[in-house]
Amino acid sequence: MANGDGAAPGLSFPRETFAKLTPAPFLHAHLKQSEPTRPSGRTPGECRQPTVNTGSLTHSNGSAVVRVGDTAVVCGVRAEILLASDIPHPPKEGPRKDDNMQDLMEELGLLVPNVELSTGCSPAHLPGNPPGSQAQSLSYRINSLLNESNLISPDDLAVQYTEPPTEDDLPDEGPKTVVKAYWTLYIDILCIALDGNAFDAAWAAVLAALQNTTLPNAWWDADREAILCSPMAADARKLPLQSLPVVLSFATFSTQSALKQRGQGESWILADPDGFEEDLCQETLTVVVLPEDDNGFAILRLDKSGGLFMYVYYSEEEAEAQAAGRRSSFSGPDRTFRRARRAYLILLVACAFAFAILLSSAIILNRFPWLAQGWADVLGIAVAAFACVQWVPQIWTTWHLGHLGSLSLPSLCLMAPYTWIFGINMIIRLGFRGWSAWIVYVLVRTMQVLLAGMGIVFAVRDYKKPKDECKASVPAENDCAPSPSFDARWNLYASRSRAASSLSRGARSTRSDIAPDERRPLLASCAAERPDYQTTPTASRSRTDEQERCHIERAQD
Repeated sequence: MANGDGAAPGLSFPRETFAKLTPAPFLHAHLKQSEPTRPSGRTPGECRQPTVNTGSLTHSNGSAVVRVGDTAVVCGVRAEILLASDIPHPPKEGPRKDDNMQDLMEELGLLVPNVELSTGCSPAHLPGNPPGSQAQSLSYRINSLLNESNLISPDDLAVQYTEPPTEDDLPDEGPKTVVKAYWTLYIDILCIALDGNAFDAAWAAVLAALQNTTLPNAWWDADREAILCSPMAADARKLPLQSLPVVLSFATFSTQSALKQRGQGESWILADPDGFEEDLCQETLTVVVLPEDDNGFAILRLDKSGGLFMYVYYSEEEAEAQAAGRRSSFSGPDRTFRRARRAYLILLVACAFAFAILLSSAIILNRFPWLAQGWADVLGIAVAAFACVQWVPQIWTTWHLGHLGSLSLPSLCLMAPYTWIFGINMIIRLGFRGWSAWIVYVLVRTMQVLLAGMGIVFAVRDYKKPKDECKASVPAENDCAPSPSFDARWNLYASRSRAASSLSRGARSTRSDIAPDERRPLLASCAAERPDYQTTPTASRSRTDEQERCHIERAQD
């Protein structure tokens, strides 16, 4: 139908229809404005305002209802007694460190969270369905965060009993206190409405419920040999919390696609994404921080899904360099990128070289079979050259330092014989005509024997050398002492580095277990290896090879 001017009427859709037909362009149309605004009216860095109501469930020890936008979560805490006699391997009595507390909480299972999404909270989670992957993932993440953050001390959940003195007790010994039982907290989390960012809302409900939790006054009755609890609400005690970890999730919306070159797409980081935004974002990041006394915070944990792999590493050198206001250390992002680029380039060249060798060998064997023996000799010479490239620099470096460094002398002594035996086996089987096959093993064996011999000579020399001479050749530790603010900065960096263990706990080492007195020889060793790496203005810049060797020995001791 035409209008009065004879033109066809314009085609327009309501806002809701546009969002359902083309959700990605709908979100992009909001974010590409000069002042980006999400469809909900929030800016990209703005979070939804949460509302918390505690004590809603009267038949639980603690409860809370948290609403974040259109996401609503109910959390209830039930406390039950776990007798120490029912524990297969009871923990030992005495003071514990934070790491031991975390292990004890995990071993005893004193905190048992369970997330239930099959409540009809969304069309994807109908009532009566078994727990899905999202619910199991949320339960695991909350359980691991409860244990890693040391939120609750096991001593606060213990029911202790002071045993009366006996005739066998010594007069100087005080009364003996033993743990007869533990409180086990079952944390049930029900999502009654889901509109994105379920983890943040669930964790907020857990914290609020635990803050609202009260435990009855419990004691051990020696006559009945049982745990008794007081029914009086006035005798109950609040559950103390050791910390309050703060959780915030982000999502990345990008217009990058396979049809566009890298760098042509646009990206936005959205804080506290709702359900509509979560479906359009393929990369999410959850940051857990711990508030500190100096109005700062420490990163406790990073959880990332989708996108590229992220690796967070804070080295001791980087912490010391940043604390002193100098450049980033050897493991900074720029140097790490250069190392990765160099490694990729070497890998590309090696793959191209291997492909060229395979292609050339196939052509020679099919078209020119009479050249096969000569081609095999050429390949043997090439392998021997590569072996020299690998071993000759190591031999030269070992001779220059006068020490094997990170190489293992027993390993070298074990490698040399079997390489030589395999070479003799090849000589017997192939004879001199197959020299290009066994010359590599003979050459490698010779260099291994040379390197092992140098290691034995250096080891004997170091064994015979007096210790006083070695100590006299090394400057005093105070000359290489770190700056006064190093310990405080290092503790902060160590705590942040431990937070990245959710990515690869065993994949890195932050050296947070090294005491300050043990760091000094290592820092001095760094100053000896890198003259441009300063420790203090009075640090020694020049060292002889003998001083460097002695310094390496002190660091290893």
